[in-house]
Amino acid sequence: MTIWSMTLVVILALGTPAGFAQSNVTRNPVSELSASIRELTVRASQSVVEVSVSGYAVPHDGTGRTSDQVSRQRSIGSGVLVDSSGSIMTNAHVIEGATTVKVTLGSQSTDSERPDSARVYDARIMGVDHDTDLALLSIDAAKLPSLEFGNSDRKSVV
Repeated sequence: MTIWSMTLVVILALGTPAGFAQSNVTRNPVSELSASIRELTVRASQSVVEVSVSGYAVPHDGTGRTSDQVSRQRSIGSGVLVDSSGSIMTNAHVIEGATTVKVTLGSQSTDSERPDSARVYDARIMGVDHDTDLALLSIDAAKLPSLEFGNSDRKSVV
């Protein structure tokens, strides 16, 4: 148990000691965690893209049975830029039956001061692994904000 969590347990169990609430404690672990999560969300969200697909598929009726007819399908999913040159990881089921795949970067802003900066690209399917439900797409673009794959073997546990 860390010193902060132990201190929190003691304070919750015993109450705030006299005079402690008046001290100048400048470090607030909850605020620091919240700020870290906000920062991570802002960084990660820049790499998230929208994947729009049109194509043909055999429709399912919701019970696992399929129809005998092939029909035109449209779907929308999400993906993540995994390198700055336009490689995108998405789910295989999102692009299933695709004849056309488009990727939108820079989603519509909710900030009224910033104009909508969405850019749409034609994407190529580079590979699909149905066992893991992953697919790799590619767009012709450069210097894109991307998330790097981590290596859990190099991470230390605190």
